[in-house]
Amino acid sequence: MNDENHQIVQCLAQADLLLWAAQWLRLPREDRPAPLDETDCTALLDAGGLCPAPLLTRALHAIEQARQETPISQWMREYHRLFEAAMACPVNEASYVRRDKGAILGDICGFYNAFGFHPSSDQGDRPDHLACELEFVALLLVMLAQAHERQESESLQVTRQAMEVFAADHLDAWLALFCEYLAATTTLPLYERLADLLHAAWEAIVQTLSLPRAAQPAADTPLAEPDSPYECGMADVAPVGLQVHGRPLPASPLPSS
Repeated sequence: MNDENHQIVQCLAQADLLLWAAQWLRLPREDRPAPLDETDCTALLDAGGLCPAPLLTRALHAIEQARQETPISQWMREYHRLFEAAMACPVNEASYVRRDKGAILGDICGFYNAFGFHPSSDQGDRPDHLACELEFVALLLVMLAQAHERQESESLQVTRQAMEVFAADHLDAWLALFCEYLAATTTLPLYERLADLLHAAWEAIVQTLSLPRAAQPAADTPLAEPDSPYECGMADVAPVGLQVHGRPLPASPLPSS
């Protein structure tokens, strides 16, 4: 396999891993997420350039074991306690980052609009929901793979820069604290293993892609979020002035097929 093909496969495998991990943050169902046996885990990590990553390998195996031992009814009760109503463990960026909530959501939605990403609406997810942010990074990884395949150097540069800025300004700024808080607040081993999985997966991808780390640390504990008019509809706002490394993002970073 030449270097270009290796980059394509690696990006797609890492996107698959993030999409699979994001499903664990959605409302539990018997068929979500799809089971991964030992062969699947090994193949996914190898393709993603994430071997050896012993913490990630152990986390993948452990969460599958925890799934088998957890009745779906118990899983759903803990999901509602953690992530809905009073939210024992908030799953939104604005609960962890010491910045204006409206500015956080507006910046995230600017990225989403620039790359044609539409967060899931079946559960009313906010743009800063962790599952949405993971899915967006997965989209950027797919776009990187497409840029490699088409040998589109400008698209590759723009998408890569967007991923670096989004990682440093958003996902990397709070994912580790969320994982720490989830492990501390859950009563279910399955969600403890999820915390391990999310943290290990992100750390492995950051290392593999040499992504920059967040310059602004998250809060020590989740913050009380003030009421804000920016709860809904932000995904329809045009990303006016959104720039990456001083350059405006194009409406579509890749040419149409």
